[in-house]
Amino acid sequence: MDKTEFCKVYSAADYKALTEAERTVFRSVVTSLDALGLFRMEDITVIAGYSRNVVLARIAARDVQRLGTVIEFEDRGCTKWKTNPAVDIMMKAQTAYEATAIRLGLTPTGRKRLKDEAVVKSASEAWDEQGDD
Repeated sequence: MDKTEFCKVYSAADYKALTEAERTVFRSVVTSLDALGLFRMEDITVIAGYSRNVVLARIAARDVQRLGTVIEFEDRGCTKWKTNPAVDIMMKAQTAYEATAIRLGLTPTGRKRLKDEAVVKSASEAWDEQGDD
């Protein structure tokens, strides 16, 4: 990534709206994608969402670790148990960031999918060029 593109990434509104923990994830993802040749400026919003979900899952996981998967509460003088709401938050955030990781090409499966899409796109572009005769 050249210096101009680097400056655009880190001055983007999506990046500026992130917490410091989310920015750390964001920078790591951008660095990884750039090293793989997969970084695109158009993905900044997606990377920001990914970063939020990674941090949200981590926070929820700490709450689950601290409070447990089931929590005790009082209801009209009776002790009851329910699933810790952080479990649901953690699971939803993990599902979201795992899907986004694949979409961005951060996983082997995602990179293969992107490569396959590029091959299909190249083949369809070649077909379109032949059809213009």
